[in-house]
Amino acid sequence: MPYPEAIFTLKYFIDKPEPFYKFMKHFDLDNYEATPFHYFIKMLANKNILKTNLTQNIDNLEEKTAIDMNKYVV
Repeated sequence: MPYPEAIFTLKYFIDKPEPFYKFMKHFDLDNYEATPFHYFIKMLANKNILKTNLTQNIDNLEEKTAIDMNKYVV
């Protein structure tokens, strides 16, 4: 692998998808909980202060706070 982040690039995945799938087998998202900051974002949404939440959301932690992903996340 040319550099650690290559496992998440499309070019590397197209050439060698095996490392990504091997990594994902051991990456159990159920083991992670939303942080206080995720709940802070949820609080802003509940108070109608949040207009948009820009996130990559690769871990689904925003969803664990029950934030309305269709309304706030771009």
